[in-house]
Amino acid sequence: MAPGSQIEVDPAEGHVQGAQGPAQPAQQTEPTRAELLQLIEELKAQNARLIEHTTKRSATKVKVAAPEKFDRDRKKLQSFLLQMQRYLQFNQAQFDSDAEEVLFASTYLRGTAEA
Repeated sequence: MAPGSQIEVDPAEGHVQGAQGPAQPAQQTEPTRAELLQLIEELKAQNARLIEHTTKRSATKVKVAAPEKFDRDRKKLQSFLLQMQRYLQFNQAQFDSDAEEVLFASTYLRGTAEA
């Protein structure tokens, strides 16, 4: 290549473009065994940190009180709905579907609210 010529690498295309004609594919080298082993060790360490973080988080989970029973008193409706919403939010893992959440909420209805 002549002095002063420029070479550009297009990372998206993986081609080298220069002053000497059409683009040619960039050479890609395979990682060495040592590099692969190093990557594996880094992934193992990262995985251990993630597991530790997950374990700590679940051990310190916020516990939300169960909602009060609702008996169709209009003055208490807003409070009941808020309590139920909070409980369901903080305990999402317990419920696999919306239907299970509705069934759970229905167990907190009393008196004429059940009808």
